[in-house]
Amino acid sequence: MTSRSPRSDRQLLSLVRKAVLASLGEAPSRVLLAGVSGGPDSVCLLHLLARLQGTLPSSLHVIHVQHGLRPGEGPEDAALVANLSLSLGIECSVEECDTEDYRRRHPDVTSIEAAARLVRYGRFCQRAASLGASTIAVAHTAGDQVETVLMHLFRGSGITGLGGMRFMSRWEDPSSGAVVNVLRPLLGATKTDTLAYCARHGLEFRNDPSNESLQFDRNRMRQQVLPAIRSVYPGVDAAVLRLAAASQTDGDFLNAEVGRLLPATSSSEPGVLQFRRRAILQLPEALQLRALRRLYNDLLRGVPDSRVLNLMIHALKSESPKHVDLPGGASMETSLELMTLRRRPPEPPPPPGPAVVLSAPGEAHWGGWTIRVEHREHPKSSVQPDHWTADFDAASIPHPLLVRQRQPGDRMPLSGMTGSKKVQDILVDARVPRRWRDLIPLVVGGDEVLWVAGVRRSARASPTGATGAVLRFTALPGDPVLAEIIADSRRRSL
Repeated sequence: MTSRSPRSDRQLLSLVRKAVLASLGEAPSRVLLAGVSGGPDSVCLLHLLARLQGTLPSSLHVIHVQHGLRPGEGPEDAALVANLSLSLGIECSVEECDTEDYRRRHPDVTSIEAAARLVRYGRFCQRAASLGASTIAVAHTAGDQVETVLMHLFRGSGITGLGGMRFMSRWEDPSSGAVVNVLRPLLGATKTDTLAYCARHGLEFRNDPSNESLQFDRNRMRQQVLPAIRSVYPGVDAAVLRLAAASQTDGDFLNAEVGRLLPATSSSEPGVLQFRRRAILQLPEALQLRALRRLYNDLLRGVPDSRVLNLMIHALKSESPKHVDLPGGASMETSLELMTLRRRPPEPPPPPGPAVVLSAPGEAHWGGWTIRVEHREHPKSSVQPDHWTADFDAASIPHPLLVRQRQPGDRMPLSGMTGSKKVQDILVDARVPRRWRDLIPLVVGGDEVLWVAGVRRSARASPTGATGAVLRFTALPGDPVLAEIIADSRRRSL
């Protein structure tokens, strides 16, 4: 960072007090949690918060998390934090956890740093919930912000990533669903400020030796990359902080535009967000990815990386139905009209079951569907009411009538073609996703497929001018998603 005199106590107290009061707002919780590792930044923050206690509307509670990564030194860190809290008259909780075990149980977490962060914030959420706290203060500084923004830049982040950390953000524990606000009162201060403060007040702190290890990306950024950049661009730290502030401002505007232009989400069940694809595709290009990011965050309380966002935008723009697996077991599905985000994959539908007899007139129930048959006078029109209805010549339709699942080798003659076509190919041409194909009932007469319900009808027993009466078949699908997929196949064929 650019050399300057360290901030005074008065300046640091003002910085922290303003941040805390702004974060607590008009309805503060009775407890403000403080995450303290024992390093100089968090020790400085704890001491400042303790001095401000009389001016804050919330009492303080300290939490220290032992990650189990340094068995010989972790307990000493915990003892330092506990003793400092005691000397300041503040209650302290020490949480022990096994980060390595967490990583083994979550193979999608690729680094020990990420695992430690997830474990730590998970414990923060749990302790906050137990104390009735809505906010935890942590000790990130301007130096941490510079490192974060540059790491995001080198990974190809957009405006959101270039904004880095905010003074206040929201964290939802992916395991428990518990939520806590994360406050960073020292984000405007530097390491020089915190070290000078600790020195002025004779505060003991611990230096984590893992901060020196070049095994971790952030440490390489701090010890190798940033010094090299500063040797060429001495003002890089201030420039990166200006970039972060500008990116946050631009990002806030773009988010507001997404909120203004994007209609409210609709959902037929918990854990599901559903949108008209056109509503997103009609947005300016600059807002489409941001809209997907917001929808992802609304559903999963996380930020998708560029790989996931690229998969989502590709699926959104494709004219074919797509299914995208998202982190944490979530999924995205697209049809011609809709985009559906699910927090968890839908429960597998029940097996369709055996064939059922269909009486004429009468109705049959199969796999959540209802198939009805009624006798009607021939309407003397070749136009069907809709794709959920099919008319057949009552005198020439083969019997008995059954409703069943498709079977290997099923074929059906189609109007306008000689011979017949595989039912499998009919469903593929209709772009029905593979996992839904066995859930569409076939109406069979004798040993002939008469109707792939809602998709295509056979050319067999089609009403003619000589037809006196028809059997009208009506299909009522039980699954709204499958109904929309079939409706899509019809729209594509028009």
